[in-house]
Amino acid sequence: MQAAPKASYDVCVIGGGPAGLATALQLRAANSHISIVVMEASNYLRPRVGESIAPGLESVLQAIGAEHLLSEHKHLPSAGVSSCWGSSQVHTNDFLLFPRGRGWHLNRSVFDKDLATLASERGIHVCTGYRFKQSKYVQSNWQLSFTGERAKAKNTTNSEVFLSCAFVVDASGRTAKFAKQRGSKPIQLDALICIYSYINRNHLDKPFAEINPFADGWSYSAPLPNNKKIVALMTDSDIASAKHYKQIAVWQNTLCNVANISQHALLPNQPLNVWPAYSVVNPQITGSHWLAVGDAAMCYDPLSSQGITKSLVQGVYAGHALSDWFASSLSESKQQALRTYANSCSSGFQNYYAKWCEYYTLENRWQSATFWRRRIFNLADFNPNHYLTVNTHLKNKHWPHLTNWQQTAVCETVDAAPDKPLWHIVNRLKEQWQKPGALKLPDEYIINVLLALTREGFLEVSVEKKVQQDVLQKAGQRYAHN
Repeated sequence: MQAAPKASYDVCVIGGGPAGLATALQLRAANSHISIVVMEASNYLRPRVGESIAPGLESVLQAIGAEHLLSEHKHLPSAGVSSCWGSSQVHTNDFLLFPRGRGWHLNRSVFDKDLATLASERGIHVCTGYRFKQSKYVQSNWQLSFTGERAKAKNTTNSEVFLSCAFVVDASGRTAKFAKQRGSKPIQLDALICIYSYINRNHLDKPFAEINPFADGWSYSAPLPNNKKIVALMTDSDIASAKHYKQIAVWQNTLCNVANISQHALLPNQPLNVWPAYSVVNPQITGSHWLAVGDAAMCYDPLSSQGITKSLVQGVYAGHALSDWFASSLSESKQQALRTYANSCSSGFQNYYAKWCEYYTLENRWQSATFWRRRIFNLADFNPNHYLTVNTHLKNKHWPHLTNWQQTAVCETVDAAPDKPLWHIVNRLKEQWQKPGALKLPDEYIINVLLALTREGFLEVSVEKKVQQDVLQKAGQRYAHN
């Protein structure tokens, strides 16, 4: 890895996590003549939240020639997941029975740094300590500026470093800073946060990740390679504030009851950490001479155990797309390369969201609790004949599981169509949230948003009215009220 970037590259990857590095490695494997720089804000020294990975990671790493990074000396093999989801009985998903290999409990700091070292060894410039600031497109090239400690050290009179490139990959994580500067508006699916800390791992602990649901969310624990264990309470941000789950005593008491964690198990002087864990999708993940990948494109619920794998897979897709993009001199062929990438990501998100709905619906022991009420998805509750109005008493209150612009869009759309049935509202929101060329949002997502807002009283269902037959036909039989 090197201290400072050159003045110009073919490709600049903003962010040196798994998604950005996989993109760079795949592109390097496809075309060794393309110059690539990865600009990473950190120095890979600070701890990163680990993750339990389901079987299949080895095959993804093999695609970029990095399968050797999974070493038992650095990471901990995972035997599976133990859970009482949807039932009081404990069920174990044993990874030894999976044909795609074993799972892993990753040491994220080590994994990311090893991946960055591998990229550097293969001729990719990896620069640490540079945080992306601004961009502008000038004369067929991106002009990018970065700040940070390395930038200050490089130039004592100016804390910014500048470089130019032909193509930008936004792998900056949840912030998606470059994509947002291009006008992309992320769509938030929920308000999940992770409140976690570390405890000493007992030698009697089994090598399983454990998931235990309760009224306000679910708990998660997993062994880590350094004889530690991560223990987390997952809930929505507003619920955490109302129930004081960020207070260590409340957090401990809850986990003691839910996950059988001892009151005295926390290490001395270990603070609670709060990490955003909500699902989010950026509909616009490609544009003129740029694309977004990994968490900058979409973030998955930790329940899926697919966050790292998703990022690596998308990185492989992005690397192929970039190779095709640079190989063609025709504008249409370049656009097609980006469309193919976006379609692959869109398909992955559609599959993820279907599984997300299915899995949360399996847990029905706390249907009246706010956390679960927001996640219960039942198409039978959707009637295309219904009419919606905004509850004026709650209109100015923040709706916790939506971004501000989403909340405004729902209010304005419902207010503007008092005589239009629910299906019209769904279509109008799709038009606003899904621009041409953007990721395809599942109809179920928008319907689920409206159902959740209705259950919480933000939206009110008016009396059923007679509508024209063509509206019912557009709604389709799968959305008809039974």
